[in-house]
Amino acid sequence: MEPSETRRALQQRGMQIAAGGFALQLLSMPFEFSGTFGLLSLLLFFGAVGASVLTFTNGKDYTSRSNGFAAAMVVAAIISASIGFRGPGGVIMMVIGVAVSFFGNKQLAAALRA
Repeated sequence: MEPSETRRALQQRGMQIAAGGFALQLLSMPFEFSGTFGLLSLLLFFGAVGASVLTFTNGKDYTSRSNGFAAAMVVAAIISASIGFRGPGGVIMMVIGVAVSFFGNKQLAAALRA
């Protein structure tokens, strides 16, 4: 493969993996969050998705910001679970979604270096 084809393949694969992680994070929100934590997690979610989309479209690396927003969502999920809003199922789904989006963001960052 030529370098441009490799870059395009890594970029598309990274965005597809990250989108799967974001979908899982979005599905976990109703199980875990309500009220203030729900609004905070939704804003952090939009920040994480926006940073990954900017990386995909702009060609600049914003994946560390996306991962930071996702980590903040996990912290909010743990706080929400410890307060006792819901059970730990949403936290587990959130952590799995963050891990999947992290690996997708690594593919996006690798595409910028290819």
